[in-house]
Amino acid sequence: MANPEIKNQKKHRMHKFGAYLILLVTLASCTQFDYEQSVVVPDAKWAISDTISVDLPITDTSTQQNVYIKLKHTEEYLNSNLWLFVKVIAPNGSQTADTLELQIADHRGKWYGKKWFGEYLLLHPYKQNERFEQLGNYQFSIVQGMRKDTLNYINEIGLAIK
Repeated sequence: MANPEIKNQKKHRMHKFGAYLILLVTLASCTQFDYEQSVVVPDAKWAISDTISVDLPITDTSTQQNVYIKLKHTEEYLNSNLWLFVKVIAPNGSQTADTLELQIADHRGKWYGKKWFGEYLLLHPYKQNERFEQLGNYQFSIVQGMRKDTLNYINEIGLAIK
């Protein structure tokens, strides 16, 4: 006859595994996008002279899209916000530029986004209900606009569309 303590340990492990599985499925389903592309920041050091370039292929001009800035950083990042300069070049060559402030922590210093193995993932709304006018590749160029020459602990920058 099996020891009741061993049975409880096995039962506990199964419940723990089930909880992790549910968490994994939930996280995966929450972050599914029609398209996403990110650029890993080398050594997690984003210099003010470094431009992150992302191409966004638009295959449908009749549907409204939601575009998000995707940011991954560690808790060692020293600011509660991040200023970005975003330039967009449409397939016909026309250009637009935006200045964005991403609030990545609240006034108490609690990070926004999802924590996963010491890294935070934040999806910041950029263009909501946007109807792109042209089919083809839109080129996004993203530059950090903080007052420091180099931002440490920024791991990844990108775009996601849904």
